[in-house]
Amino acid sequence: MPTDPRRLAFLLAVHRAGGVLAAADLLHVTPSAVSQQISRLEAEEGIDVLDRGPRGVTLTPAGRVLADAAESIEAEMVQARQAIAALGGELTGRVSVGSIQTAIRTVVAPMLVSLAERHPHIEVDVQEYDPRTRPVACVPATWTR
Repeated sequence: MPTDPRRLAFLLAVHRAGGVLAAADLLHVTPSAVSQQISRLEAEEGIDVLDRGPRGVTLTPAGRVLADAAESIEAEMVQARQAIAALGGELTGRVSVGSIQTAIRTVVAPMLVSLAERHPHIEVDVQEYDPRTRPVACVPATWTR
């Protein structure tokens, strides 16, 4: 039975979120739905992708291979969507923003809503910086039209 690539999104969410419950919150589904999709993925592949223990789950070596593949697929889909948007003359690209926590809450976060509405194909990476412990490097943004 071939693997349904949509199930890889569930594995990737478990990997990124650190567990089934957190993945369910991230995906806006029930923990049972996440568990069912992971079980189906394991049945399709014929391998265990998660080590289930009393303190939660971790990815098996095979699970890490599949999670890496899922990240690659996701990255390629983002690039494809940006390329399609660029064909229509839309603004696309990736922007990284680094700021102190208070500015993120008061300036950056509210701006992100407006940006997402006006330019849905721009990917924004927001990182919190503490100038006392980490110097901030400025890198110019790259925009594609």
